[in-house]
Amino acid sequence: HGQEDDLWQKLKDLPTLFQLDIPHMGEKNFRKTITKLRSEKDQVSEEFDEDVRSENLLAFLLLYIDKIEEARPHIESALRKTKDSPNLVSLGNVCAYHLKQYNISEAKYYLQTIEMILKNADQITTDKI
Repeated sequence: HGQEDDLWQKLKDLPTLFQLDIPHMGEKNFRKTITKLRSEKDQVSEEFDEDVRSENLLAFLLLYIDKIEEARPHIESALRKTKDSPNLVSLGNVCAYHLKQYNISEAKYYLQTIEMILKNADQITTDKI
C-alpha cells in the first residue's frame, strides 16, 4: 500500500480536483449531485469548456464514491475532448481511476505526465521573464 499511498498524496498536491477537501457526505448526497449534474448536462447544450468541466466533475464525484466504472465514460469523454491540449483535471481523474484499479504503473505514468506539463509551463513562464 505504501507506493499507492505515495501516489495518492502526490496527486492531492497537484492542481486537480483531488486537492478539494470534501466533507464526508453519504453516498446518497453524492448521488443526488451526480443526478442533478447529469440532467442539467442533458438539458442544456454546453460550450466546449463547460462540457469538459462537467465531464471532469462527474468523473471526480463518481471516483470519490468508488463508482469507478460509472466514471470511466466521463473520463474518456474529457480526455477525447482535450487530446490536443492536455487538461490537468482530466489527467488527474484518469490517474485516480488507475489508482482505484490498483494499476500502479498506469497511475504513475499519468502522474508523471501532469508533473511534466507543470514543469514545462514553469519553464515557459521563466523563459518569458
